[in-house]
Amino acid sequence: MASAAAAGYRSAGALVAITLNHLGLAYRALGDAGRAKAFLKWALLINEAHYGRDHYYTARSLTIFCTAYGDLGDSVLMIQLLERALGIQEAHYGRGHHETAPTRPD
Repeated sequence: MASAAAAGYRSAGALVAITLNHLGLAYRALGDAGRAKAFLKWALLINEAHYGRDHYYTARSLTIFCTAYGDLGDSVLMIQLLERALGIQEAHYGRGHHETAPTRPD
């Protein structure tokens, strides 16, 4: 596959992840945490593949994905995902940056 075509596919994948996040949040709003989790996980996997595990877009996806675990009663995994997201955010923005505020405990 030509690199331009590959780049286009990767960009499209990132756009698909945005849509999957919206679908997940819609199912969450409808009270279907299982479906929400599936769509949010799919979006996270795409973002990890597209941007990398330590990219700030991946951190944003993690903060959305963890809500499904909270809804399903798995607060331990929810906290682990938030802590991972906070680590990525602090590495990217610096500790105390306003982008880290929604994830920080203090």
